[in-house]
Amino acid sequence: MDTVATTIAGALAYVAVATLTGEPPPNTTAQQTNQNETIRAEMFWGGLVGSGITVASAIWGFRTTRKCREYVDEKSTKDFFWLTPPSP
Repeated sequence: MDTVATTIAGALAYVAVATLTGEPPPNTTAQQTNQNETIRAEMFWGGLVGSGITVASAIWGFRTTRKCREYVDEKSTKDFFWLTPPSP
């Protein structure tokens, strides 16, 4: 999920940067232009911060999962019966 969220947030930031190069239509007022620039800036910074947070979360999740799998592999090769509950 973190990888998907990172991709979406990164795409949002990319779209904001990609739309900066366009010229506004000739009948656009200054207020509309400022509002559009504000929206682009919010999209860019939101996407950048969001992707940074989700990248950190994904890295932490991948490392934790790897450590858990290594632990289970180590335990299962040493003592197979640690996975079964003790008999009463």
